[in-house]
Amino acid sequence: MAQARALVKVSAPLERGAKVALAPASPATVGFERRKLEVKQVLERRRRIKEYKATLAIMKKRGVKGLVRRTVKSGRAPKAASRPFPTQVL
Repeated sequence: MAQARALVKVSAPLERGAKVALAPASPATVGFERRKLEVKQVLERRRRIKEYKATLAIMKKRGVKGLVRRTVKSGRAPKAASRPFPTQVL
């Protein structure tokens, strides 16, 4: 095993971990990292929404059916939801 590590020039996991010392986390650095993550997530969400809208526009242009929301007339539920259910199950 040591010979294989020497060939690949990789040290043992404990040795690598010991070389890398983590800086102590202060509330300021934690807050900064959280804010950075939040900004990254907002940008990702915006990018995805933009791609989704572009895809839907292409699909609508090509005439794909079933993309338009069904409108509810005069506040009543669609026919499938308004069917009476049996009051007794046999």
